[in-house]
Amino acid sequence: MTFTMLGASFAGALIDAGSAASAVGGPEGGQGFNPLEVSPGLAVWSGVTFLILLFLLTKFAWKPIVAAVEAREHKLEGDLASAEKARADAEAAARKLAAELDAAALKARETVEQARASAERVAAEIAARAKADAEAARARAEADIEAAREKALADIKEVAVDLAIAITREVVKKSASDDDHRKAAEEVVKAMTAKTKKGAA
Repeated sequence: MTFTMLGASFAGALIDAGSAASAVGGPEGGQGFNPLEVSPGLAVWSGVTFLILLFLLTKFAWKPIVAAVEAREHKLEGDLASAEKARADAEAAARKLAAELDAAALKARETVEQARASAERVAAEIAARAKADAEAARARAEADIEAAREKALADIKEVAVDLAIAITREVVKKSASDDDHRKAAEEVVKAMTAKTKKGAA
């Protein structure tokens, strides 16, 4: 609205100036307005019109234009600052995410390493326990075998002693005490037992 009014005022001033110039030169020969002709009246009116227009532009138009330009500059500066802040925030978030991913990868590697070490430890414990159990079972088996062997040898010895006593009584046909016969039989059995052990070894 201000620019329209100023334009209308400027146009009106120019028309008035032209009319005044025509009035000055018109009666003398009826010639029209010559723009190349220097007219003092026209120059005065043009200067007055320029000064009025300059005053009006300075008072009503220049400040709003400057204010609009400054507001636009401030808005652009604010947009640039916001964009720079957003870029910095994005870079910071990216760095934080990368650090978190590295930490997660390191933790995963540590967890895998701990699991592997634990599995190896458990496997070693199981193997050691199995070996100990096998050794204990072997020792028990050897002890059982030795006990059975000793028992068998004792049974054999007892049977052999009784058999030797019976045979001695039948062969010798003499009166001797049971102790004498038993001693003789035990000597025979000891000899047999020694041979049996040597053969088993």
